[in-house]
Amino acid sequence: MKKILILIVLFATLFTTSCDKMNRYTGDTTMEKNGVEWSGNNYAYNRDNTDYKSFSLDSRVEISSSIVEKLSIFKIPCEEGTFYLSKTGALTRDSLIGATLDRILESDQLTGAWSLPEEPDSSNYIQITFYDECNGTIEGNFNCTLFGVTLGPNQPLTPDTVYITNGYFEGRIDNEW
Repeated sequence: MKKILILIVLFATLFTTSCDKMNRYTGDTTMEKNGVEWSGNNYAYNRDNTDYKSFSLDSRVEISSSIVEKLSIFKIPCEEGTFYLSKTGALTRDSLIGATLDRILESDQLTGAWSLPEEPDSSNYIQITFYDECNGTIEGNFNCTLFGVTLGPNQPLTPDTVYITNGYFEGRIDNEW
């Protein structure tokens, strides 16, 4: 009987742990996108692809039953401060912090993409107002202007420019991403 009880406890622990790892929600993000309120769940996770410790913030909102928008801000230093956003790739090995906005249909069809301008602009920034290294808690603000990326000759973007203002996020960095 003791062995059965131990097995039940182990199974319950494994099941609970695996469910927690499947749920990557780690906080909330709010902003205004072209003057309209936008609110989504965020997923903050470590990204050690540069020479310093950084994290990425992916915020997702369901536009309709088949369309999702995802704002990504990546290679953010794990420290308090204001950091300017620049045009870079999430996997590019540099110290630049980037941002993109993607609109995805049916979970896998990219129907819209916006990125930062080629020239740096001080109005494109992320500010980490609180960072607790012990438990990975983060909080901050951001603003940026993103320009449409052409996906194909017959796919015009609407709108071609996205103004993100009054951005706010809070959450916890998931170290097991």
